[in-house]
Amino acid sequence: MRFCRRLAFLLFSITLAGAVIAAQQQPAKSGKPKRPSELHIDSGELLSSSGMPIHVSHFDALVGGEQKAEPRAKGTRPVVTIQRGTASLSRDAITMLLNSHLSSNKVKNVSVETAPNKVTIKGKAHKVVDVPFQIDGRITATADGLIRLQVGDEHAAHLPDSVTKLLGFDDLSKIVGSNADHGVKADKNSVTFDPDLMWGLPIHGRVVKAITTTNGLNLTFGPDHAGGSAPAR
Repeated sequence: MRFCRRLAFLLFSITLAGAVIAAQQQPAKSGKPKRPSELHIDSGELLSSSGMPIHVSHFDALVGGEQKAEPRAKGTRPVVTIQRGTASLSRDAITMLLNSHLSSNKVKNVSVETAPNKVTIKGKAHKVVDVPFQIDGRITATADGLIRLQVGDEHAAHLPDSVTKLLGFDDLSKIVGSNADHGVKADKNSVTFDPDLMWGLPIHGRVVKAITTTNGLNLTFGPDHAGGSAPAR
Protein backbone atom coordinates (compact mmCIF):
# COMPACT_ATOMS: atom_id res chain seq x y z
CA MET A 1 0.00 0.00 0.00
CA ARG A 2 2.78 2.43 0.92
CA PHE A 3 4.56 1.59 -2.35
CA CYS A 4 1.37 2.28 -4.31
CA ARG A 5 0.97 5.65 -2.60
CA ARG A 6 4.59 6.58 -3.31
CA LEU A 7 4.15 5.47 -6.91
CA ALA A 8 0.99 7.57 -7.27
CA PHE A 9 2.84 10.60 -5.95
CA LEU A 10 5.80 9.92 -8.26
CA LEU A 11 3.55 9.60 -11.31
CA PHE A 12 1.67 12.76 -10.33
CA SER A 13 4.95 14.66 -9.87
CA ILE A 14 6.28 13.51 -13.25
CA THR A 15 2.98 14.36 -14.95
CA LEU A 16 2.81 17.78 -13.31
CA ALA A 17 6.45 18.58 -14.12
CA GLY A 18 5.91 17.61 -17.75
CA ALA A 19 2.74 19.66 -17.95
CA VAL A 20 4.47 22.73 -16.50
CA ILE A 21 7.32 22.46 -19.01
CA ALA A 22 4.88 21.94 -21.88
CA ALA A 23 2.82 24.94 -20.78
CA GLN A 24 5.93 27.10 -20.62
CA GLN A 25 7.12 25.97 -24.05
CA GLN A 26 3.75 26.18 -25.79
CA PRO A 27 3.65 28.95 -28.44
CA ALA A 28 1.44 31.94 -27.74
CA LYS A 29 -0.72 31.06 -30.77
CA SER A 30 -1.53 27.53 -31.84
CA GLY A 31 -3.96 26.15 -34.36
CA LYS A 32 -6.07 23.68 -32.44
CA PRO A 33 -6.48 23.86 -28.65
CA LYS A 34 -4.70 20.98 -26.95
CA ARG A 35 -6.95 18.78 -24.83
CA PRO A 36 -5.78 18.28 -21.25
CA SER A 37 -4.81 14.82 -20.02
CA GLU A 38 -6.94 13.08 -17.41
CA LEU A 39 -5.39 11.90 -14.14
CA HIS A 40 -6.96 9.57 -11.58
CA ILE A 41 -5.50 8.64 -8.18
CA ASP A 42 -7.38 6.08 -6.09
CA SER A 43 -5.29 6.78 -3.00
CA GLY A 44 -1.96 8.47 -2.46
CA GLU A 45 0.03 11.05 -0.56
CA LEU A 46 1.10 14.24 -2.28
CA LEU A 47 3.50 16.85 -0.98
CA SER A 48 3.01 20.58 -1.31
CA SER A 49 5.94 22.72 -2.38
CA SER A 50 6.67 23.36 1.32
CA GLY A 51 6.72 19.63 2.11
CA MET A 52 3.27 19.46 3.68
CA PRO A 53 1.79 15.96 3.24
CA ILE A 54 -1.72 15.83 1.75
CA HIS A 55 -3.49 12.50 1.44
CA VAL A 56 -5.77 12.32 -1.61
CA SER A 57 -8.36 9.72 -2.56
CA HIS A 58 -10.74 9.17 -5.49
CA PHE A 59 -8.94 12.05 -7.14
CA ASP A 60 -9.75 13.11 -10.72
CA ALA A 61 -7.93 16.01 -12.35
CA LEU A 62 -7.17 17.60 -15.71
CA VAL A 63 -3.49 18.15 -16.44
CA GLY A 64 -1.97 20.50 -19.02
CA GLY A 65 -3.59 21.47 -22.29
CA GLU A 66 -6.19 24.19 -22.70
CA GLN A 67 -8.25 24.44 -19.50
CA LYS A 68 -11.28 26.61 -18.76
CA ALA A 69 -10.59 27.16 -15.08
CA GLU A 70 -9.52 30.67 -14.13
CA PRO A 71 -7.06 31.44 -11.33
CA ARG A 72 -8.30 33.13 -8.18
CA ALA A 73 -5.04 34.92 -7.38
CA LYS A 74 -1.87 36.31 -8.94
CA GLY A 75 -3.06 35.70 -12.49
CA THR A 76 -1.38 32.27 -12.75
CA ARG A 77 -3.38 29.85 -14.86
CA PRO A 78 -3.66 26.37 -13.40
CA VAL A 79 -1.71 23.49 -14.92
CA VAL A 80 -3.76 21.01 -12.89
CA THR A 81 -7.52 21.43 -12.32
CA ILE A 82 -9.10 19.20 -9.67
CA GLN A 83 -12.46 17.93 -10.86
CA ARG A 84 -13.40 15.86 -7.82
CA GLY A 85 -11.85 14.01 -4.94
CA THR A 86 -10.96 14.25 -1.27
CA ALA A 87 -7.85 15.75 0.30
CA SER A 88 -7.09 15.02 3.96
CA LEU A 89 -4.73 17.02 6.15
CA SER A 90 -3.56 15.74 9.52
CA ARG A 91 -3.42 18.05 12.51
CA ASP A 92 0.36 18.31 12.02
CA ALA A 93 -0.16 19.23 8.35
CA ILE A 94 -2.70 21.93 9.28
CA THR A 95 -0.24 23.27 11.86
CA MET A 96 2.48 23.41 9.19
CA LEU A 97 0.10 25.17 6.80
CA LEU A 98 -0.94 27.83 9.33
CA ASN A 99 2.62 28.50 10.50
CA SER A 100 3.74 29.05 6.91
CA HIS A 101 0.70 31.02 5.66
CA LEU A 102 -0.28 33.33 8.50
CA SER A 103 1.38 36.71 8.82
CA SER A 104 4.66 35.87 10.54
CA ASN A 105 5.09 39.22 12.25
CA LYS A 106 1.76 38.83 14.10
CA VAL A 107 1.60 35.22 15.31
CA LYS A 108 3.99 32.34 15.91
CA ASN A 109 4.17 28.90 17.50
CA VAL A 110 0.75 27.98 16.12
CA SER A 111 -0.65 24.55 16.99
CA VAL A 112 -3.93 22.94 15.98
CA GLU A 113 -6.31 20.51 17.64
CA THR A 114 -9.33 19.14 15.77
CA ALA A 115 -12.53 17.36 16.74
CA PRO A 116 -15.80 16.69 14.92
CA ASN A 117 -17.09 20.12 13.80
CA LYS A 118 -14.54 21.95 15.94
CA VAL A 119 -11.02 23.29 15.63
CA THR A 120 -8.86 24.88 18.33
CA ILE A 121 -5.86 27.00 17.36
CA LYS A 122 -3.30 28.06 19.92
CA GLY A 123 -0.28 30.27 19.51
CA LYS A 124 1.42 33.48 20.51
CA ALA A 125 0.49 36.92 19.23
CA HIS A 126 2.97 39.77 19.29
CA LYS A 127 1.44 42.64 21.30
CA VAL A 128 4.52 44.55 22.54
CA VAL A 129 5.24 41.24 24.25
CA ASP A 130 4.22 37.77 23.10
CA VAL A 131 0.76 36.89 24.46
CA PRO A 132 -0.58 33.31 24.31
CA PHE A 133 -3.98 33.06 22.63
CA GLN A 134 -6.59 30.45 21.80
CA ILE A 135 -9.17 30.42 19.00
CA ASP A 136 -12.12 28.02 18.91
CA GLY A 137 -14.28 27.69 15.82
CA ARG A 138 -15.54 25.62 12.88
CA ILE A 139 -14.13 25.09 9.40
CA THR A 140 -16.56 25.17 6.47
CA ALA A 141 -16.51 25.59 2.69
CA THR A 142 -17.73 28.88 1.23
CA ALA A 143 -20.11 29.16 -1.73
CA ASP A 144 -17.21 30.11 -4.01
CA GLY A 145 -15.04 27.15 -3.03
CA LEU A 146 -12.79 28.64 -0.37
CA ILE A 147 -12.05 27.36 3.15
CA ARG A 148 -13.37 29.43 6.06
CA LEU A 149 -12.54 29.31 9.76
CA GLN A 150 -15.55 30.79 11.54
CA VAL A 151 -14.59 31.75 15.06
CA GLY A 152 -16.85 31.08 18.02
CA ASP A 153 -14.47 32.35 20.68
CA GLU A 154 -11.00 33.84 20.88
CA HIS A 155 -9.15 35.04 23.94
CA ALA A 156 -5.76 35.77 25.42
CA ALA A 157 -4.68 33.31 28.06
CA HIS A 158 -4.93 34.36 31.73
CA LEU A 159 -6.12 37.90 30.94
CA PRO A 160 -9.43 39.57 31.90
CA ASP A 161 -11.91 40.46 29.15
CA SER A 162 -11.20 44.18 29.43
CA VAL A 163 -7.49 43.65 28.73
CA THR A 164 -8.28 41.12 26.02
CA LYS A 165 -10.37 43.69 24.13
CA LEU A 166 -7.76 46.40 24.69
CA LEU A 167 -5.13 44.18 23.05
CA GLY A 168 -7.43 43.51 20.09
CA PHE A 169 -8.22 39.87 20.83
CA ASP A 170 -11.91 40.48 20.10
CA ASP A 171 -11.04 41.05 16.42
CA LEU A 172 -9.47 38.13 14.56
CA SER A 173 -7.99 40.36 11.86
CA LYS A 174 -5.88 42.06 14.54
CA ILE A 175 -4.54 38.70 15.73
CA VAL A 176 -3.62 36.89 12.53
CA GLY A 177 -3.93 39.59 9.85
CA SER A 178 -4.35 38.99 6.12
CA ASN A 179 -1.68 37.65 3.79
CA ALA A 180 -2.67 38.02 0.13
CA ASP A 181 0.45 36.24 -1.13
CA HIS A 182 -0.63 33.12 0.73
CA GLY A 183 -4.36 33.47 0.04
CA VAL A 184 -5.34 34.37 3.61
CA LYS A 185 -8.00 36.99 4.34
CA ALA A 186 -9.07 37.79 7.90
CA ASP A 187 -11.96 39.86 9.22
CA LYS A 188 -13.40 40.34 12.70
CA ASN A 189 -14.88 36.85 13.10
CA SER A 190 -13.39 34.64 10.39
CA VAL A 191 -10.33 33.72 8.34
CA THR A 192 -10.67 32.59 4.71
CA PHE A 193 -8.06 30.47 2.94
CA ASP A 194 -7.67 29.96 -0.81
CA PRO A 195 -7.13 26.22 -1.37
CA ASP A 196 -5.29 26.93 -4.64
CA LEU A 197 -2.40 28.41 -2.65
CA MET A 198 -2.34 25.48 -0.20
CA TRP A 199 -0.40 23.33 -2.65
CA GLY A 200 2.26 25.86 -3.61
CA LEU A 201 1.81 24.56 -7.16
CA PRO A 202 -0.25 25.69 -10.19
CA ILE A 203 -3.29 23.68 -9.06
CA HIS A 204 -6.90 24.90 -9.05
CA GLY A 205 -9.73 23.31 -7.11
CA ARG A 206 -13.08 24.24 -5.64
CA VAL A 207 -13.81 22.99 -2.13
CA VAL A 208 -17.47 21.98 -1.80
CA LYS A 209 -17.29 20.49 1.69
CA ALA A 210 -14.93 20.82 4.67
CA ILE A 211 -15.17 18.62 7.76
CA THR A 212 -12.92 18.37 10.79
CA THR A 213 -12.43 15.07 12.61
CA THR A 214 -10.25 13.92 15.49
CA ASN A 215 -7.54 13.19 12.91
CA GLY A 216 -7.57 16.49 11.04
CA LEU A 217 -9.38 18.11 8.11
CA ASN A 218 -11.13 16.49 5.13
CA LEU A 219 -11.69 18.62 2.03
CA THR A 220 -14.06 17.48 -0.73
CA PHE A 221 -13.43 19.01 -4.15
CA GLY A 222 -16.02 19.34 -6.89
CA PRO A 223 -16.53 21.10 -10.25
CA ASP A 224 -17.00 24.86 -10.41
CA HIS A 225 -20.47 24.23 -11.83
CA ALA A 226 -22.27 21.82 -14.11
CA GLY A 227 -20.56 23.22 -17.19
CA GLY A 228 -17.10 22.64 -15.77
CA SER A 229 -15.81 26.08 -16.80
CA ALA A 230 -14.89 29.00 -14.65
CA PRO A 231 -17.71 30.95 -13.05
CA ALA A 232 -18.68 34.27 -14.59
CA ARG A 233 -16.84 37.24 -13.17
